[in-house]
Order: sequence, then C-alpha cells, then structure tokens
Amino acid sequence: MALLSSKLIALVEDHWEQITSQVIRKIRDDPEFVKLKHFPETELREWGRRTLKRLGHSLDEPGETELMHHYEEVGRTWTLEGVPMHEIVRAAQIFRSRMVDFVREQGLARDTIDVFAEEELEYRVARFFDGLVYHIVKGCETAHAATAAAGKR
Repeated sequence: MALLSSKLIALVEDHWEQITSQVIRKIRDDPEFVKLKHFPETELREWGRRTLKRLGHSLDEPGETELMHHYEEVGRTWTLEGVPMHEIVRAAQIFRSRMVDFVREQGLARDTIDVFAEEELEYRVARFFDGLVYHIVKGCETAHAATAAAGKR
C-alpha cells in the first residue's frame, strides 16, 4: 500500500523548501501568531526541512524515537522562548495542510489508483502529524512543569 504514495512522498521531499516557504509566509501574515511570527526564518526553515525532507522515512517509522524526541525538544524549547502551545500546534497543522494541498495542486490524480495514492498519503501524513503534535505538546508540558518547579524553589 505504501508504494502507491511513494512518488507523492518523493515530490514533497524534493519540494520541501517551497512548501516550507509558503508555511513561513502564512505564519508571518497570520495575526493569530504573536510570538512564532517573529522567530528567525532559519529556525522555522530548519523545522520544515527536518519535517519534510525525510518524510518517507518518517512515515515508515512513525514512532521513531530520535525524530519524536526532536519534536518534544521543539515544544520544550519554543515554550521556554515564550511561544504559546497553541501557536506551535497551529504551525504543525499548517505544515500538514500545506503539504497535502501542495500534492493536490500538482494534479497528479488521473485515475482511481492515483486518487487512492493521494488518500493513502493523506492518511499516513495524518497519523504522522498526530504523533508529531503529541510529542510537541509533551515537550511544552515538560517546559511548563520545569518552570513551575523552578518557581516553587
């Protein structure tokens, strides 16, 4: 089943910079982003690279400890830098939707097998991003707990 969406995954990996640039632009333009919109572009671009450049590997190994540890660290670090959890989660949602939109915009679905491949990719991406958001929130909670413990001392 995963083989059907492999060409779509390769397309996303090959165009990670374009997708990430669109996400960064959306974050910068959205008034709901108060803190994250002021983050250095290099940091946001690195997040996009790490998320999309090896998407196929990430989808094949959705529980990969190293990668999920990275997302916990993103949540922890950004929380300590003052980014609210809702902004971090919303940015992840934008990455996911922008990536799926990018694939659909390519107009590659010509027959039922192509449509099935797109649906398969969307399903796999949704599962991956669910895990990503879980680990981001876990990192945010770790930062909040550490901050609260430090405040009690």
